[in-house]
Amino acid sequence: MSSTHTIAMWSGPRNLSTAMMRAFENRSDTQVWDEPLYAYYLAQTHRPDPMARAIMETGITDWASVIERLCTPPLTGLQYHKHITTHVLDHNELDWTCQQRGIRHVFLIREPERVVSSFNKLITDAEANELEQRIGFHQQRRIFNHIQEQAAAQTADPPLVIDSSRFLTDPISQLQRVCEALEIPYELAMTAWPAGARDSDGVWASHWYASVHRSTGFGPAPSSLPVLNSVQATVARRCRGSYEALLQHAI
Repeated sequence: MSSTHTIAMWSGPRNLSTAMMRAFENRSDTQVWDEPLYAYYLAQTHRPDPMARAIMETGITDWASVIERLCTPPLTGLQYHKHITTHVLDHNELDWTCQQRGIRHVFLIREPERVVSSFNKLITDAEANELEQRIGFHQQRRIFNHIQEQAAAQTADPPLVIDSSRFLTDPISQLQRVCEALEIPYELAMTAWPAGARDSDGVWASHWYASVHRSTGFGPAPSSLPVLNSVQATVARRCRGSYEALLQHAI
């Protein structure tokens, strides 16, 4: 195994992120941390998300404390951080993401039409501006650009990008390429896992993870894009540029 100890997976919501966490947790060498910045985000924004109080009570709400822990490598094996890009606020500095700290970054993207349709089924009362902010495409692009620029300055490898629709057409091949790029051995166990909840799931799992708890592996490749209402279509159009900026780097 290489000296890479930490994998940071950056995704917006409703984007295969929990299934990908399952895949890595099913490895023989990996511990996962589910949305480590969520408690901090809620403490800062006071957003009335489902189970917000419980999330803040069980998570780390201090920025410096959570970043220190994120940058601490495990004693053995790999650690995997499932990040939601909206949890990084505009004023948060990103220097801690430097790959010299032993963190390798991967970006998981999905067509904005699919994301906004799925997200809006669970958060039904949001207007266009709020939906645009909450599905995280622009935040993801900002984080990617910073990490890419830092990598170029250090002559390091650029961050990986996985397009979820492309991934689902051939998960095994895609996972093999991801593992090769991260210099970790591919394990067949990454493609199938037991159904049900995990102790590592965040306390919000009862609201968001129903389909993942039923799953035993990655789902089928997606069909045609969903039909959107006018608000959803506006949001998807605004987010297209950020999505396509990362898509050009996808494996």
